[in-house]
Amino acid sequence: MVKLLAPLVGGIILAVIFATTLIDSTNPEYGSGSEIGGGGLVFILAMVLFIAGIVLMFIMRAVNPAFFQGKTLTKGTSRDG
Repeated sequence: MVKLLAPLVGGIILAVIFATTLIDSTNPEYGSGSEIGGGGLVFILAMVLFIAGIVLMFIMRAVNPAFFQGKTLTKGTSRDG
């Protein structure tokens, strides 16, 4: 039960923090006080980085699909050495 509940509660907390920060950062007064097109610079930079990360993830998925399918991990070996 804890294996379900703990990640669920953690995910909900992170989602609330993400939404709150997203809403707050649209205000140009949040952070640097700069704006682009009426939106806060912090929000604009966050969205550019977020979208760039998603694009890079899809590029890497096309380049190395085995990693995203879990085929690069071998059973019985430890990452610690």
